[in-house]
Amino acid sequence: MTNERVNCVIIFLDKDISITLAYIKTIYSMHTYTLSLEDVVTYNQYNVSLKKKTVVQKFRLILSFYFIVLGAICIYITSYTMGTVLICVGLLYPFIGRMLLKRSYTNAFKKAILSDCKGLIDAPNTFSVADNKIVIQDQGGLFYYNITAVESVSEIASHFFIKFNNSDVTIVPKTEVELGQTIKTLITENNLPHVIQLDWKY
Repeated sequence: MTNERVNCVIIFLDKDISITLAYIKTIYSMHTYTLSLEDVVTYNQYNVSLKKKTVVQKFRLILSFYFIVLGAICIYITSYTMGTVLICVGLLYPFIGRMLLKRSYTNAFKKAILSDCKGLIDAPNTFSVADNKIVIQDQGGLFYYNITAVESVSEIASHFFIKFNNSDVTIVPKTEVELGQTIKTLITENNLPHVIQLDWKY
């Protein structure tokens, strides 16, 4: 977007807000949407599931094996009750531990988001494409990204997550059908890396 275009929009804004919005929509095919707390939590769950999954699974299995061994030792020394309890804990821990870990992560995400990103929740966001740039506006400001700066577009059943090469991430819920189509067109026309995980679950 050139400075001349920016100035043009500002002048129109001073005169007539409705004309400005129509102008922007025509030039940029602008989409407006909001992010809920659950949208942001879902991204954090997705992100942590990719980074932590292997390490956490190994840790749970090791701890489970540790409980089973302790239980076997207790039974060997005739402490049958304690041994049985430890073996049961060892067998159930991979499942119970996963549930507890998920819950603790989710609660931590919610607290952090409400503390650090409260202004972004349920506030209007805009997404548009123009002049080979992706233009995003939220409560944090107006941001311009070259399309070539898109590192990947991850797609799950409910969201798109657009990651840029400066580590910024844009969360787009699929509730906005037209916006979803714009993103799919963007992926196809620019051959962007597209990671599809429609069956992903936290």
